[in-house]
Amino acid sequence: MKRLALILILGFVFACGGKKDDAGGGAADESVTWPAAPADGQPVVLQFVSVGPNKRGKDLEAQMRVFNFSDKEVKRLSLMLDYLDGSGKKLKDFPWGMMGAPNVVGPKGTKVDGMGAFIPAETKKVEARVRSVEFGDGTKWESKKD
Repeated sequence: MKRLALILILGFVFACGGKKDDAGGGAADESVTWPAAPADGQPVVLQFVSVGPNKRGKDLEAQMRVFNFSDKEVKRLSLMLDYLDGSGKKLKDFPWGMMGAPNVVGPKGTKVDGMGAFIPAETKKVEARVRSVEFGDGTKWESKKD
């Protein structure tokens, strides 16, 4: 239970301190190439940008671009992060949650945000599996895969 509380607190701290593409919570950016929308209706996709030192320079964090395909603002994300080495081998996975004020990402928006904790030094890439998405209107999308 203490570990879950720590994960949630870390997720909140990291999510609130993330870099936004604009002050509006990630409006559509036409200079960014969007991936195809998932066929299964998943409203959010995350794309790896980089792995490097966090703001304090002590630990690693992943920079990931969040794409919101829905017409609603995303208030909360529940993810599973897979930490991969240079050959693509999974080193470990880690549950991650993001909450935003006023939102994680706006309707039809995108932004880059820092995420992850306890990232192994050998990590070269991070993949994110979306477990659930909570919207500003109170509705929720949940993955049928996890």
